[in-house]
Amino acid sequence: MIFESSPWKQQLLRDAGNLKRISKSPLGESNEDVLLTRLERLIFVGAYSMRKLHESGKLSTDWTKIKLSCTRFEFVGKCAPTILDAHKIDRFYELANPLDIRMPSDEFCDRVVHSFIFAPVVGEQGCVDGFHLTSDRLKKQCLWFVPLAEVITLMVRTGKDYPSDGVWIRTASGELKIWAGNGEPPAGWLASAKKLRR
Repeated sequence: MIFESSPWKQQLLRDAGNLKRISKSPLGESNEDVLLTRLERLIFVGAYSMRKLHESGKLSTDWTKIKLSCTRFEFVGKCAPTILDAHKIDRFYELANPLDIRMPSDEFCDRVVHSFIFAPVVGEQGCVDGFHLTSDRLKKQCLWFVPLAEVITLMVRTGKDYPSDGVWIRTASGELKIWAGNGEPPAGWLASAKKLRR
């Protein structure tokens, strides 16, 4: 668990800035490997950091309500992709029939941490626009396209999320139910938490 969140959040803000620079840098022979490796590391470490901040109660409870605008492609393969053919995404997913969705922030982080396919997508300007993603658990269900701008926005919001108030209630089963934010918790949260005490 994370005790002091400030260094983690400051690093997220720096990493968001680095991702923004990468998103504006055309790929070429001289820089492609370096930029794509840096992109992958920033996304993976960023998702892990945000997930740990959330699990440690260092973010507002409403953080999970942040949603990324993504595109979903359904699985149409006869078998699951393997490490030998995962790059042939058109064989496994219906790319011609995209579905616009909103992915919750915590689900995004989990899917990156457990990713099976992570493939940067380069746009017409030669810059990275986003990436295709699916997890080891969901590879036989669907694939997502996640715009890089959405990830940058999430990292900035997370890096600036400093809840000033918190309420902890121990449930009858011994679990800890936590609310974090600014001001008082919503009445609905308090009511449901109090029921769990019994």
